[in-house]
Amino acid sequence: MTDPLTEPFLTTVTVGTNDLRHALVSVARHASAIPEITSIHRVRLEVTKHWVYVVATDRFSAALARVSVIAPAEPNAGRIDLTPENVREIIAVFKPGKEKDAEPEWLTQIETDNTHVILTDVSGMIDGKSIAFVRTPVDDGFPSIDISISRALAGEPVWLENVHVDGSRIALFESASRQYNKPLTIQSRSGTSGLVISCGSSFLGLCMPNRTDAEVDAATATALQNWRETLPDPRSPLNVSKATRDAGASDVGVQDDILGDAVALIRSTQKCTRGLLQKRLRISATHADEVLSELEALGVVSEADEDDGHRSVLIRYDGTIPDTKDGD
Repeated sequence: MTDPLTEPFLTTVTVGTNDLRHALVSVARHASAIPEITSIHRVRLEVTKHWVYVVATDRFSAALARVSVIAPAEPNAGRIDLTPENVREIIAVFKPGKEKDAEPEWLTQIETDNTHVILTDVSGMIDGKSIAFVRTPVDDGFPSIDISISRALAGEPVWLENVHVDGSRIALFESASRQYNKPLTIQSRSGTSGLVISCGSSFLGLCMPNRTDAEVDAATATALQNWRETLPDPRSPLNVSKATRDAGASDVGVQDDILGDAVALIRSTQKCTRGLLQKRLRISATHADEVLSELEALGVVSEADEDDGHRSVLIRYDGTIPDTKDGD
């Protein structure tokens, strides 16, 4: 990011609508919810030549997302502050649109004059819907989130035995995973007590753990030891689904015992596409193909067609599988 120009910052910049929505929805939850703390009760847009960075923090978590610039800004460096209410209105007005290619078809122009911020749908030949807000004065007390995250990333990944974090604080990052349709990556790095949380290539964040002391760590260790004494012997055999047993496995972790779920899903829907397994079982395309191959060996689905890859469902609604050897 570059240093902002002296206020008032006047600019016109065009970005992808979906890209902007992803960033605003992911970041806005991290803005302070306390209106009286004006310096952080806001979402900041940092406009540069190639990116619009969207930033927010409540000092316990911080988020930074970047939006690709389609039409460069003139001038190309400056700051625009939005209130949380502004952001909610933008999200409500500029709905996500379906796009066929990587290049965005739905475009939003962000424009500033001396008194207002104006957002306009410029996707078609004729400008579409537009909203305007009275400009929120840029607050010099807004934290340098970009520098804080840069310093955190400069450290080396390190192993932490215990990290105590409020569930509500971690939950703030769920929006990023949902918007970008990618899992969160959580790291601890040297030089910072915060957890670095990333999502794909467009989102970075920091989550500060709770302050703890030796007494809290000791209480946690005692509680975990108590659990160990009351839980079953770790050498006990795992219970797995019938499909997994039929496939020859007998000691599979709950997260990997997918076959039984796949059989139940295919039996009830009478469909067996890779996409169905990916979406409903939350597995990768490669994993879905492996599951389909195992189901084929069990007789639940047919072989894949050589031309289009289509498979037929062999298992019936009642869970029975016909004897294909007899031509049924």
